[in-house]
Amino acid sequence: LRPSGSSGPLLVTLENFYEYMNTKAAAWERQSYFKLRPLDQTLEIDLSPLYTRRLSDEDLTELKQIRLKLLKPTTDSSLDIKYAPGGLIDVELGVQTAVLNSGVEASGSTVELLHALKSESTASNEIVSTLESRYLFLRQVELAHRLVTQGSELLIHFDRPALNDTAQILGQQTEALWNQLFNTLSVNSDQLKELDPIYATT
Repeated sequence: LRPSGSSGPLLVTLENFYEYMNTKAAAWERQSYFKLRPLDQTLEIDLSPLYTRRLSDEDLTELKQIRLKLLKPTTDSSLDIKYAPGGLIDVELGVQTAVLNSGVEASGSTVELLHALKSESTASNEIVSTLESRYLFLRQVELAHRLVTQGSELLIHFDRPALNDTAQILGQQTEALWNQLFNTLSVNSDQLKELDPIYATT
């Protein structure tokens, strides 16, 4: 990701970076910098340009189109906890969009962004709190599943041994874990429709 657009130079001054973020950067570019970490720990980077511009209707439409292309529907026998509606990607991008739209100045992990939304009272505290707990549950399942499969894919099948092994690591019965995953994704998806402004667009 070039700090001054797709056709710009790889290296820019901080001043030019701030100007680009504040005036020209697309919403998805601004989202990508929430987890920015400088290699030089003595370098202080001001992320406030991310929050100067609120999201326009065009921004929200573009972000919605991107999200719909990323998400994969679940089936009765398989689900992808990363790319399913209500899954990890949906929550992460939804929370980032809510932060950009609210003007809350925050950066870091999804949990840190949720805490910022909650502390600023820009969203329902109940939704933010429960979304955080379910997001962390999905993260637990992700880590256990990766340990079992020794891979990066997060597509889980009901009738394959990996689900049973994942459930054992988490101290759950296989069917109970499967049902909890489906319920978690469903509730997350419903609550994101209240939190994430892309769902206010037609």
